[in-house]
Amino acid sequence: MIVELPITQEGPFFGFGTELDGVTYRFAFRWNERISQWVLDLSDGDGALVVSGVKVVIDTPLFDRFRGRAAVPPGEVIAVDTENGGRDADLEDLGRRVRLYYLSSDELA
Repeated sequence: MIVELPITQEGPFFGFGTELDGVTYRFAFRWNERISQWVLDLSDGDGALVVSGVKVVIDTPLFDRFRGRAAVPPGEVIAVDTENGGRDADLEDLGRRVRLYYLSSDELA
């Protein structure tokens, strides 16, 4: 199953909790001015950090390099440019032009 992550951008720092494959996770996003890119941290439902500093790059599996860590979701998160322009999200684009989708482990099989 493919699920759009519930991003409601509220400035250069925001976060939300959501359930992926039956497990609750917390996403925290921040705009990195130095590299002009969004980065995210992922925590488990108890607030323990799972991964940190992941760059939000379109058409790239965001958690692929962390595969094998016990707390990483079994599926994958991918950022998509809905205008097909091939551009990563600018400060105002995340959740608007660029949306994040979770592909469940069943979708990846």
